[in-house]
Amino acid sequence: MNLGRLLLAIALLSAIGMAQTSSGAAQAAPSPLAPNAPKPQANANPDNLKKFPAIAPGLSDLKPPELPRPLVASTIKPLQVPVFSAYGESICDADGNMFFHVIRASNFNDSPIMEISHDGESGTTYSPSANTGDQRVYFMSFTVSPAGTVRELAEIKDGVVIIAFDSNGNESSRTTLDVPDHVTPQEFASFENGEVVFYGYYDKDAPEALKGHRYIGVFAPSGKLMKKIDDAEHLDLDQFAKHLQSGAATLGSDGNVYLLRDKEVVVISQSGEVLRRLPFDKNPSDAIPMKVVYSDGLLAIFLSVAQKDMPFLLRRYLILDSSSGEQRGFYAPSKETSSDDVCFSRKEGFTFIHNIKDTLYLIQAALR
Repeated sequence: MNLGRLLLAIALLSAIGMAQTSSGAAQAAPSPLAPNAPKPQANANPDNLKKFPAIAPGLSDLKPPELPRPLVASTIKPLQVPVFSAYGESICDADGNMFFHVIRASNFNDSPIMEISHDGESGTTYSPSANTGDQRVYFMSFTVSPAGTVRELAEIKDGVVIIAFDSNGNESSRTTLDVPDHVTPQEFASFENGEVVFYGYYDKDAPEALKGHRYIGVFAPSGKLMKKIDDAEHLDLDQFAKHLQSGAATLGSDGNVYLLRDKEVVVISQSGEVLRRLPFDKNPSDAIPMKVVYSDGLLAIFLSVAQKDMPFLLRRYLILDSSSGEQRGFYAPSKETSSDDVCFSRKEGFTFIHNIKDTLYLIQAALR
């Protein structure tokens, strides 16, 4: 990890994971899902250190008619799962099964992906089978297809790999992507046949003409580049390394990949064609788009908002029409839902997991 990314990891852990005591001294704040969870390691990839935000205390920075509609719990039930803590954003498949990069080991890279069934009554753990020596895995991200196929994006000594798992949680394949030198991985999405849309940027060691430029490629199941997608974005790497980074990718049940950018969603077909770009307005303007979910013609964009002098992030949810980009809704969590969002679907709305007195509850909040 370079110095800038290490400093970002430490800064994020300080900004998100610290709370003030009555004496003014700072102490580590517990994760909303696990009061006694171990502290994430500073060697974690900062792109993935997006801890679950706390409950929004107010919405005073917005003015009508832009106020988000508070979500109201429609159902609540206890989960038959011990309290746990997780890194980054959760992902759900089309059946509502929930997937987390859980804290279960001494460091970020050795922590597995955990699946909890939609009813909370069963689960599966996904871990790479080879994780030593030259095959040592440095976790970057993971994705879950609508059908529930789990894949992990990781770096090893000799490059960037996609690790696929079977339904029992065992590694079924490991494919090296033909990614150029000096490209730092960020996010990816995988089609059901194993083709991959990869998203990253050229780092500070790249040739001057490429340094800071975005890299988006579509790769075959073999790992060979099928198509490079032109992108004009140029990053200020010095500033980029100091802030929580926006962006995500997901495969929709319509067969297209939805690539989330800071102010737009790029829709990409399996052939690598950019079908459309859907610009959106962030509210407030400094909100950070962290996650995108497709469901039956709707896109839910999960926004995180930093607050001045506050040690946690607010959460907001922007709903767009996936074809036209028209805004269809704007929501915020409430005290009864918590801000520990997990899933979104057009039929059931938002799903949350809330820790109440060391018992986890599954909460549904329908769109209204």
